[in-house]
Amino acid sequence: MSIPLINTMQAIQKENSVFRQLQVLPPRANSNEFNHVSIAIVEKTIKLYDPKLRMTVAEVLGKYNYVESALKIAEQTTRDFPEYIGGWEVVASIYEVNNMPDKAKYARSKTIELDPLNQIFKDKLVNK
Repeated sequence: MSIPLINTMQAIQKENSVFRQLQVLPPRANSNEFNHVSIAIVEKTIKLYDPKLRMTVAEVLGKYNYVESALKIAEQTTRDFPEYIGGWEVVASIYEVNNMPDKAKYARSKTIELDPLNQIFKDKLVNK
């Protein structure tokens, strides 16, 4: 009975560590700026098992202008959890915001492949 609890506690500690680092991460002034903290966040985040938590971190990093870090997390999540539609949605959004239409189109098509009846995803693909 203690093994699952130990595993759960370890997962919670990893998540807390990532979110503590996110709280002190300064907004990035420009895309050429290097920040060792964002690299550490990426390394810790891709070890998290929950794809939703990974995407939350990727979205926060993207909003802080750490696009490369956000994209690394999002892309790795789509490889680790290819059936997780939220990962493809975030990847597509990052590509769109950063003027990469071909890559965005591929990611958008994956959302439709996973949820073919979702009109919102179809509309996003058509409008891009």
